[in-house]
Amino acid sequence: MHILDENNIPIWERLPIIRLLVPYCIGIIVFNNGLAITSWVLNALVISCWFLFLLLHLYNKKYSFLRYSQYPACFISYVLLAIFICNLLYPNSKIFANKNIQYLGIVDENPRIKSNYITLKTSTLAYWEKQQWQRLNEHTHLVVPVSKSATPAYTKGDTVLFNALFNTIENKKNPYVVDYKSIYKRMGLYQQAFVDSTQIKIIKTRKANSFIDRIHAYALTALATHLKDSASLGLMNALILGDRVAMQEDINQAYIDTGIIHVVAISGSHVALLFTLLSYLLGFIKHKKHTWIKYSIALPFIWLYVIMAGAPPSAIRAAMMFTLITLAWILNREQNSVHQLLVGAFLMLLIEPNWLFNIGFQLSFLAVLSIIIFYTRIKKSISIKYRLLQWFWDAIAMSLAAEILVAPLVLYYFHNFPMLFIISNLLAAICMSIVLFAGILLIVCSKITLLGTWISYLVRYLVHHFNSILVKIQSLQPLAWKHLPLQFWEMCLLYAIIISIVFYVLKYKQRYLIATLLLVTLWLSIKIKEPLKTDKLIAWQSNKDFLITQIKGDSCFMLSAITDKQMNSFKWISTNALDHWQAWKIASKPLKNVLFTWGRYHIALIDSVNNHNELKNEQIDYVFCFKIKDTNSLFQIQQKWHPKTIILVNGSSRYKTNQLTSYALKNTIPLFSTLDSGAFVLE
Repeated sequence: MHILDENNIPIWERLPIIRLLVPYCIGIIVFNNGLAITSWVLNALVISCWFLFLLLHLYNKKYSFLRYSQYPACFISYVLLAIFICNLLYPNSKIFANKNIQYLGIVDENPRIKSNYITLKTSTLAYWEKQQWQRLNEHTHLVVPVSKSATPAYTKGDTVLFNALFNTIENKKNPYVVDYKSIYKRMGLYQQAFVDSTQIKIIKTRKANSFIDRIHAYALTALATHLKDSASLGLMNALILGDRVAMQEDINQAYIDTGIIHVVAISGSHVALLFTLLSYLLGFIKHKKHTWIKYSIALPFIWLYVIMAGAPPSAIRAAMMFTLITLAWILNREQNSVHQLLVGAFLMLLIEPNWLFNIGFQLSFLAVLSIIIFYTRIKKSISIKYRLLQWFWDAIAMSLAAEILVAPLVLYYFHNFPMLFIISNLLAAICMSIVLFAGILLIVCSKITLLGTWISYLVRYLVHHFNSILVKIQSLQPLAWKHLPLQFWEMCLLYAIIISIVFYVLKYKQRYLIATLLLVTLWLSIKIKEPLKTDKLIAWQSNKDFLITQIKGDSCFMLSAITDKQMNSFKWISTNALDHWQAWKIASKPLKNVLFTWGRYHIALIDSVNNHNELKNEQIDYVFCFKIKDTNSLFQIQQKWHPKTIILVNGSSRYKTNQLTSYALKNTIPLFSTLDSGAFVLE
């Protein structure tokens, strides 16, 4: 908590890494916002700025007026350094769209399995043109349809040969759509292709010959041998090995809704447990001044475990923090947890700048920062004599401390605030610690059949009852608390309110209370002024689905017949919009070939143009139709109803849509295609 204490030393002196981290992060953000600059100009700017910064640093003592320009030069140098590294790691795509040729690539990650397809992230090395392989260095995204029962044959490291029709990754044009284009761009992915399973062949399989691969494979086999039920196996794979593919979707959602999804992320708790086990084995080293030996011996094991678990950002952050703590012990330096955390963030962003936008990275660092700042003060606010009760209070204090800075970010990304997070985190602290320790012991002792059986029984028992309790806690969560929209400016305002409250509590100065009240008043006044029209008729842009809904109050009514598969697709594309409009109750009342009045508009809703003749000849304002087979049908609708707009809600191929659009343009027919223009919203 000392970082918030008032003293005469400015924060950039107490935490000097801020001088480098802030401009570096600004440079990453500038690059991701679409800065276009040629490589030779960028290189010239970087060299010039760093040369200027070096000169200013060398001569600032001789010429005192140069001291004031040293930090601006440093700031600009690190901004340009970030842009230079991003430009080097994430070059613009060189694959031409709509170029149907043969490619050679390597699978970068294990496939992600969806309901009826898998996705592959590949490094495309070359393409076949002019009777020879042309060199290429590009990351691409492949979507391969498979049957539900099929097991994907692709694994990380396989060399594949495939024919692909690449297209630039674009967002669906729906209200408040998730910006997947930017998400993929930050992973270095610009192009996507749908590849039939017959058009992709494995020409070389990577064998798990490395030491880390063999350990990972052994751990997977050990867990699968003793844990037969999918719930326990999926959780243990995620908890110990960072592999969440096999985790059941309903259980995963329960962990999200109750606020404990962090327990299945490899993080500081895993590193602490591993270090505790190693410290127990090194118990003969008792003198405090030799503690650095324990850290030094544990360090390679920590990094080995993190790499084996797939090296997620949260795990790398924990290992980086442990490394910096070890260096502090070895060099006999004073521990500064906040500074070590920020140094770890800077080093990680040097390696992978786009981790700055990774949700796991953001949540992990904010949670640790929040714990460092608030945990001790919250813990000391209540004094408890009994050891068991003190342990419970410590766990509660830890949950409260972590939630202070994490909550706004969770609301912004997931629109969900777990009301009972203290109870679920307390249960997780007890059960998951035992399960994690038992899982590691199960892997180590898997060859001892009897012991492995006993441990697996304990794991299954704990996991089953823990998941059951979580599902009950999830059911107690009010529906409205799962749909809390928070815009970016609201998140920033909420952080400002939290900081004002914290400073008021710590320093008891009236100006912080006034600042808090002013910020809350500003937030409420903006929200009150925002008119929320809740009566809307929307034709959504989807692949080939006829998705038409009416938003009224807190309900969303499906006006078109829809299958379970289409409903899942609809939820995927509409979640953000429905949360924003506070219309999370989805109901179905399908209409088929009808005329109806909606407000001041007369609407025709037809799912087949062949059946529109059975409807009356009336003045229609808007016609929503699923398929128009030819231009003659389009002409008939125009002549029969003379609508303001004919809305073609997907269903037609790209070729047919282009044909209809051209015909409508020539004959001044008001046609709106959701395939081209996105969702049609009528208020």
